[in-house]
Amino acid sequence: MGDKQLLRTTRTSPRDSQSGSVILMTMFIIFFLAALMITVEMLRLSDLEDVTNQIEDMQAYYCAEAGIEYFLNLHRFNNNVPPLNFAADVTLPQLPCTSGGGFGNSTWTYQVRYYNSKACTRDLNANGSPDSPYYNLIHVISTGRTTRFTRRVRADIHRPSEGAYIDSVEIRRWREL
Repeated sequence: MGDKQLLRTTRTSPRDSQSGSVILMTMFIIFFLAALMITVEMLRLSDLEDVTNQIEDMQAYYCAEAGIEYFLNLHRFNNNVPPLNFAADVTLPQLPCTSGGGFGNSTWTYQVRYYNSKACTRDLNANGSPDSPYYNLIHVISTGRTTRFTRRVRADIHRPSEGAYIDSVEIRRWREL
């Protein structure tokens, strides 16, 4: 009887040999879930950065468009801006691109440069008046800048050089550079 009791006490049950494997399995599952959560969070942050960049890039484009609109507004309220048949490139001062809706940043800007087309400059005769009396072609380039992006827009604008419709303009082409 003593041998049976000794045999019983030295024998280990199958559960006793597997008790350490439960801890290892639990640790493996926790490690796997943590790695999965970290990967998902990294993907989410990457997508968030992509969307933020797209938004700021579009805001730079809208700042550039604001520069074209600023030029058109100057022309609407003052027929001599720019004067007819000016010879040199003109660059307006850099202006902030902010809106009343809370979007924008005071460091975001646009700058407008405009010049006569080569065709109009070529068509000027010796006394500075155009050979083609009706249209004056102006190229307006506006550069919008945000913190990380710069976008440029060009508008080709025809305006009458004389006659009843001197304050009207026709935008012939509007494109991104």
